[in-house]
Amino acid sequence: IDESTTIILSLKKALGLFEKPYPDPKNPLISTIGSAQDQQVSLDIARESVTLLKNNGILPLKAGANVLVTGPAANSLCALNGGWSIHWQGCVDSELTYGTTILKGINSLSTGKVVFIEGCNFTDCYELQAIQDASKKVDVAVIAVGEAPEAETPGDISDLTLSASQLNLISTIVSSGTPVIVVLVEARPRILPNITNISALLMAYLPSSNGGQAIAEILYGKVNPSGKLPFTYPQFSGDVGVPYYHKFSDEGATFPLFNFGFGLSYTSFAYSNLTLSKTTATITPEVKMLKRFQKILLYPNESTVVRFLLTSTDLSFIGLDDTPVVEPGEFTIRFVNFLFNFPLWGKLQLKETKYFFKC
Repeated sequence: IDESTTIILSLKKALGLFEKPYPDPKNPLISTIGSAQDQQVSLDIARESVTLLKNNGILPLKAGANVLVTGPAANSLCALNGGWSIHWQGCVDSELTYGTTILKGINSLSTGKVVFIEGCNFTDCYELQAIQDASKKVDVAVIAVGEAPEAETPGDISDLTLSASQLNLISTIVSSGTPVIVVLVEARPRILPNITNISALLMAYLPSSNGGQAIAEILYGKVNPSGKLPFTYPQFSGDVGVPYYHKFSDEGATFPLFNFGFGLSYTSFAYSNLTLSKTTATITPEVKMLKRFQKILLYPNESTVVRFLLTSTDLSFIGLDDTPVVEPGEFTIRFVNFLFNFPLWGKLQLKETKYFFKC
């Protein structure tokens, strides 16, 4: 406790918070909050973050498709922002001075007929008959579900399963035979018991006020989805104890719906010429561990060389004496579906040896 407290207090001292504990109300940066530049950055982040988890070929949508838009997050700016937005437990839409809901974003890109029926809120259904009737008259249904804005203790739940009202909404439309696209607007992974009959699944997280524009652009192919899951998406509640970097002894102990780092695209990529500058490294005891990530822009039929630099520190792990160590054995570098294996023997030391990896 003393060590942790010392770190916190040292940081506060370094920031000068003991001398000036409150922010300057005349700080010129305050007036830039919510500026056009801020909004553009927020929109670009949403475009790159939204993650396509499933697509049976229905996406991207054709502009002329007739669309039913429904769900409690479909026409809500506050749902896109979550908790700690203006207030502790989130805001009401009238308090936000700008933004694009998912419905507004779809309307801006669609040349077909767009029908909006909310269908349910996060706890209750009240328009299921209207939903059922409308779903039979459109080409596709976009259902925006998730959870209401929340923070801290009031947001605690004992079950990650999506609320019964939203599951009922999804099943009602699925039963009509209309293709279903589910957009998840949530601060944590909520469980969908069955995604077999869902044509496409989009993880939007909390994409902020302009998130509706980013989501619509991805749905209609104006933006190619490139987001990757920053966590392991569980298949059922309770299956959250084993992270992606688990040890070999934990293999088979978890059954995620989607693995850490998963994310689809509208583009097909090919990888080749995997090389490693050296075969002197060590292994960690985990099955896998993310060490490097790089996002690049490629135009159709374009190729590039990607290089990663690994050091011996990247290949170490914490030993029995609570200090970083390296050990001999077999090391595997994985890049997408490429594997590079090599054995290491002899006494190894933890030093900043560099290993260049390219493909």
